Amino acid sequence: MSLTTLTIQIPSDINLKIDSIKNSKLIDWNEILSEAKVHSEKKEIAPPLTASIFKEHALRPSASTRTTLQGQNNSWMLIVILIALLLIGAVRQLNNKKLVSFFSAFFATRFAGQLQREEYAINNRVGTALLLNFVLVTALFVFQVLDRFEISFLIRLPA
Repeated sequence: MSLTTLTIQIPSDINLKIDSIKNSKLIDWNEILSEAKVHSEKKEIAPPLTASIFKEHALRPSASTRTTLQGQNNSWMLIVILIALLLIGAVRQLNNKKLVSFFSAFFATRFAGQLQREEYAINNRVGTALLLNFVLVTALFVFQVLDRFEISFLIRLPA
């Protein structure tokens, strides 16, 4: 393939057609507006797929009366969660420095080694409170998982 040199002819009036503020008087705005009008007339308006999502739909109620959910009353779970939050709040108020060091030890081994050198974690009040909080939240989680999969460990005696 041979490379040939091509010469590009630049029109002499190119400087007059530059779109700038200085030469904006040279632009034929009437021609641009007429082209825009013709272009907008050609464009077809597509009908909307749905007029509104709040109008009629295919879903119909199966019953005319309201029904309440029948099931066990698990409002006691809120109390367990509130106890866990209050326990952490109390520990934070009473011994914030130790609590921060426990949380830092979770993310960095240097802080864990420092806690281990100072004292055994289970002997102090903060460690005991965090252990109790862990047991409460974990027991609640296990209960909810077992309830979700309908697994029951209750022993039913024959009547």
